[in-house]
Amino acid sequence: MKPVVIVGGGIAGLSAAWELFQKGIPFVLLEESGRLGGKITTARFRGFLIEGAADAFITQKPHAEQLARELGMEDDLITTLPENKKTYLLREGKLNRIPPSFKLIAPLDDEEFLASNLLSEEGKKRLLEEQFIPPRQGGGDESLASFITRRFGPEATTTIAEPMLGGIYVSNPEKLSMQAAFPQYLKMEQEYGSVIRGVRENNRKNPQTKPIFYSLKNGMGSLIERLYTELHEHIRLGGNVVKVDREHRVYLEEGEVIEASQVILATPAATSKAFLQENFPETAELMNELETNSSAVAVFGFNRDQIEFDVSTYGFIVSGTEPTPLLAGTIHSSKFEGRAPEKQVLIRAYLGGHRNPHIPEMHSPEIAEMGLNALRPILGIQGNPLFWRVYNWLENNPMYKVGHIERVKNIQNSLPDTIRLIGSSYGGVGIPDCIRYAREMVRHMVP
Repeated sequence: MKPVVIVGGGIAGLSAAWELFQKGIPFVLLEESGRLGGKITTARFRGFLIEGAADAFITQKPHAEQLARELGMEDDLITTLPENKKTYLLREGKLNRIPPSFKLIAPLDDEEFLASNLLSEEGKKRLLEEQFIPPRQGGGDESLASFITRRFGPEATTTIAEPMLGGIYVSNPEKLSMQAAFPQYLKMEQEYGSVIRGVRENNRKNPQTKPIFYSLKNGMGSLIERLYTELHEHIRLGGNVVKVDREHRVYLEEGEVIEASQVILATPAATSKAFLQENFPETAELMNELETNSSAVAVFGFNRDQIEFDVSTYGFIVSGTEPTPLLAGTIHSSKFEGRAPEKQVLIRAYLGGHRNPHIPEMHSPEIAEMGLNALRPILGIQGNPLFWRVYNWLENNPMYKVGHIERVKNIQNSLPDTIRLIGSSYGGVGIPDCIRYAREMVRHMVP
């Protein structure tokens, strides 16, 4: 029996493999590099636990938690440290506390929001007027910037929505698709006539009982390690694919050809496009419309007494108007237990994105220096870090432009039902969405 061939060993490819494994369907997973996990990468150094990209997954979408439990990792699930549940917005050079009742873009408590320094007095008043602005007539997609400006005002767009919502996708709010990224807000606008009213009603009906985030005791990389333990007999590292043809033959660089029953491409869109270019030129042409951007994560270890700011916080986001290369900063050792030795602190700085696309192209020491110099006045950092590490994600963040859902539908429909594309380029950038999209695709291909 011919196997299903999965190309790509990130979380999407591994999730598809796990679904096939559960169904007892023969498969082989090919990964070009010598490691699995894609952007999920965890390292240990001098007692610090370092994440190169995602450090957690959202519990509102159950797919990552479900996978962890299926793998017997329920005892490894950890939550954010509740005693440090504070976050800040860097605005006009100062860290301003984000009210606990502020939910991404909508305040649950008017008085608490009005007492904050998130926006100017006029900006706060305009944001609350969202409750009285009638919903847009007619459907269709629109950008995050268009939606937020229309409903909450321009100041809310640049100061709050860009870093808090657009930051999830490391994307330009002028391009980011509402239908693909935040369909729940479009639905609230139509159903409740207001996003604020919708968020408040949902909070009343379904109050938050679970933690917002889960991580894993030994880092997100332990999820990849567990999947490898279960699936290793079906995984080939160093399998460098060069193309796929219409008869489901997968061609490898060294000349080997694998006869597959079905093919699942779980590589970034640009890589998958190269595999399809020769035999599926129409699909490759459509995939030219998919865009990406770059980001970098600079990680630093410090002694606690090197930092003046109270580090009992998860971190901060940065207003789109700030003259800094930073997009955000997290105090990782205050967010999750076991990330730094006692009396030491682990900080992650995020740089690049659409604001500064050149930064991830710089050399790692330059990125580290830039990140450290930007953090110093914000957190009151003295002296040099105990260590630093930089993770560069060049053209590795999919950008869901307006019209993304229809664009992806056209791409998938241009291929035979037996060849499918999965991964963050298509159906969601977070770990839960990558897992969901991959497993749903397998269930569709192999009922």
